Amino acid sequence: MPSALADCRLVYNLVGENIGASRWSEAKKRALRESRIVSTSKLVEALSSNTEAFLCASAVSAYPGDGTPCAEDTRPPATPQPSFIHAMTREWEAVALEASPNTRTVLLRVGMVIGDEGMLGGVLPLFRARVARHLGSPEVELPWVDPRDVARLLVFLAENPQASGAFNVVAPERTTISEFSEIVQGELGIRSWLGLPAWVVRLFLGTDASRLVLARYDARPERALSLGFRFEHTTLRDSIRAALAGSRAAARG
Repeated sequence: MPSALADCRLVYNLVGENIGASRWSEAKKRALRESRIVSTSKLVEALSSNTEAFLCASAVSAYPGDGTPCAEDTRPPATPQPSFIHAMTREWEAVALEASPNTRTVLLRVGMVIGDEGMLGGVLPLFRARVARHLGSPEVELPWVDPRDVARLLVFLAENPQASGAFNVVAPERTTISEFSEIVQGELGIRSWLGLPAWVVRLFLGTDASRLVLARYDARPERALSLGFRFEHTTLRDSIRAALAGSRAAARG
């Protein structure tokens, strides 16, 4: 590993077990944690003096998820009884920041990526079964981002020497669980009339995984915008449509 990175000026760490591919059993949670924390620790150890920038994936789950603004310029406080995902993300970031004394380090606090995998794929069965008009509280804000803008922002932050520390990787457009749910159902051509209360979401996804859906993250991409980055895919409907088209194409292929 050290020899492989000796000449690398830029290192991305985007490794991590798929968070939405299955229910979170104890084995799944071990895989989630080890794929993030252990791999990041090994990469940090392998960085050389030639490494100018280290960009490490993280998530908005670094924040408590209690509705308070997700400020990028402060370390999110620990909660008295942190959820599995909150505790894991905080530890993940702490390991990544061990590189910061010698290397420009960027933490990518990613929201819900509107792709054909991940949490969108995890909740699609609920919509297709017509048992959910929305998940949990309909007015909770949902920090989302288009995968194409994620890729563009990765390049932008790598090339900008002013970029260091935490960045909220979320679209500037505000949306709610209700709006997200209505758009997904509209694109699927279905309609459900009853919302799923929080306890049913917990039953379907499990206590730990459901916190990603039910948490309240007030996240804005303020630091990226202040550096001059401009999001190109800011309409949730277009992003969901592209994700579902990709899912259908993959199924046909």
